[in-house]
Amino acid sequence: MARSKSSFQIGLEYYPVKAIFQLIAALPSCWAEVLCHRMLRLLLFFLRKRRSLVDGNIAASFPDLSLLERQHLLDNSLGYLAKGITVFVRIPRWKNLNPPWLIPHNPHYLEEALARGQGVLCFTAHFGCWEMMANDVLKRFPHVAIAYRSLDNPRLDRLVADVRSSRGGFLIPRQHLLRQGIRLLKANGILGILIDQNYAPGGVFVDFFGRLAATVPVTSILARRTGATVLPVHNRWIGEELHIFWEAPFELSTQTDSRQAVAEDTAVMTQTVERWVREDPAQWLWLHNRWKRQPKEGEQIFRVQPDSLVQ
Repeated sequence: MARSKSSFQIGLEYYPVKAIFQLIAALPSCWAEVLCHRMLRLLLFFLRKRRSLVDGNIAASFPDLSLLERQHLLDNSLGYLAKGITVFVRIPRWKNLNPPWLIPHNPHYLEEALARGQGVLCFTAHFGCWEMMANDVLKRFPHVAIAYRSLDNPRLDRLVADVRSSRGGFLIPRQHLLRQGIRLLKANGILGILIDQNYAPGGVFVDFFGRLAATVPVTSILARRTGATVLPVHNRWIGEELHIFWEAPFELSTQTDSRQAVAEDTAVMTQTVERWVREDPAQWLWLHNRWKRQPKEGEQIFRVQPDSLVQ
């Protein structure tokens, strides 16, 4: 946690990142992308344990790929991440809130869900340019919040949060998500949740690319407590255009046992994320250690089988 870091450590991390953000924002986009991509390659070159972990995760997820193909996938993933960072640092400076390269598909699903008046839960993943996708919703609707996990450096956390909230809306820390999320949804607001991060104790373990991954079940819990509509949404770079794909409302499990119902919802949502990643693996954030935690004795494991859920 941040309190375990000295002020020297916090500053040592913060000032270089701030300087890089400022440099990327000042450069023309094409130059900034190239620079950011090269910096990410260099960083991963020195972080050999992380590179080995990422390569192992790609190999486990796509066992048919050769070493060369895995390296190519990882480098492309770094390229898309560089593209996303270049966009992200520019968000507060943009005057044009409707860039022609941002193309939504089926936004009527969101409009129809809001018309129900019970709030909307949007689940998504670290895929494409998720920050710009959030910005697109923020500029069009008044009551929007994004759930987030605080960084362990408070100054970096503030730096990132300032960019995320620069176009409106607000951020809800993970530890306050239930209370504040219920309040927002009851006011017919929109809440965005990234569900593809390793989760601390309290989550459920579900299949993701054939391996158990600790996953946050809060989307299902909030939907069941508020009656909010759940919408899957993701985005993908196609050339220089960013396409946002809204999908039909997610159907919650009809399991009578609430604990199993929440687990089944979480498992099926995770399968949806896997579908997106399989469509274009390079656009997912492979740098994250998605399978970091493994079940300990007493923790819940749920696997979806053809039409049923087993524990």
